[in-house]
Amino acid sequence: TLDLVNAQGLVVKTFVNNRLQDGNYEMAFSTEGLASGAYFLRMRTAAYSSTQQVLIVE
Repeated sequence: TLDLVNAQGLVVKTFVNNRLQDGNYEMAFSTEGLASGAYFLRMRTAAYSSTQQVLIVE
């Protein structure tokens, strides 16, 4: 899965919720409806987990 999580740990958007082929991916997403602030992109697979902080500024 690939989720955008707020500072309280709540998922505010889910970008990917299915299985993808191995490889490199690139995506853009709209920040419409999101307040300015710190968020976290959280990627999880069966064998791997990664979290990256992102800042959204209006």
